[in-house]
Amino acid sequence: MTASGMIGQNSASLVAHAATTATSASAACPALGRMPLLAAPRRRDHWLPGAIEDTVRRTSPRRWSRACRPVGTGYEPISPRGNDPHGFGVVYGDVFSGGKPTTMPGLYAIKPAFQRSLGGIEHWLVERRVHPDWLTYAALVLSIGGGACLYLAPDRPWLLVAVPFVAIVRTALNALDGLVARDTGLARPWGEVLNEFSDRVADLALVGAVAFAPVSSWPLGLAAVVLMLLSSYLAILSKAAGGRRQYVGPMGKADRMIVLAVAAPLGLFLPLELVYNGFLAILLVGLSTTLVARAQATYRDLHGS
Repeated sequence: MTASGMIGQNSASLVAHAATTATSASAACPALGRMPLLAAPRRRDHWLPGAIEDTVRRTSPRRWSRACRPVGTGYEPISPRGNDPHGFGVVYGDVFSGGKPTTMPGLYAIKPAFQRSLGGIEHWLVERRVHPDWLTYAALVLSIGGGACLYLAPDRPWLLVAVPFVAIVRTALNALDGLVARDTGLARPWGEVLNEFSDRVADLALVGAVAFAPVSSWPLGLAAVVLMLLSSYLAILSKAAGGRRQYVGPMGKADRMIVLAVAAPLGLFLPLELVYNGFLAILLVGLSTTLVARAQATYRDLHGS
């Protein structure tokens, strides 16, 4: 047989295997049967068992998060509120009103696109077997350094130049640790605990530095920090109570980092007191809305309505 013939035969076998997997997955979960396969898998190993799950999740994450979730060796339909409780790295949340979904996911709506933009870095890390915990630790150390810059900025304004870099890289590392954990088979419950705990410490380092800086209003800062911790706690509490981890609301972790990245450089041109207190006020309003939205979503999720 010629080389071209062998390649054609192997390609046909791969397509046949994908079709068989798709048929079985659709039979297990009717929702998958209504989901078009939008693109071929990006890597060779995605043709192994679970290929359709991974392909649909990567190429149409919103539909995946609204369609099925793995249960044992099969699948079951899930609510269209669709926060993904299984660590796939695709999370959405809807606040329902009058039976019609009103999407309010903040920047988590663009998380799949952001994750795809990190594909090259993800592949590089996976090839070198970088442990995802090291990415979590790196994000934490970077955030503590960023907090130091923010706290010392009243006397050294030039430190504010580093803050956008810290905020963006921290967000990227937070996305990459989960992606790398999944791709290397190192995802585990302790990793989730470590990730959540590190995120809260990092939030305190960055937002707390602004909240308790000498130029900030401490009552405003204290209120912002408390609401930030409460909204994060409620998100995790929902999962602990048997629901999904909540990501709804306009002031999630990624949203806070974007606001911080935009606000910090303004301190080079405007009074830092105005910039810091303005940042805290924006957080306070956004976190208040987020807390209410997550409470509503948790209630509906746990009550199955």
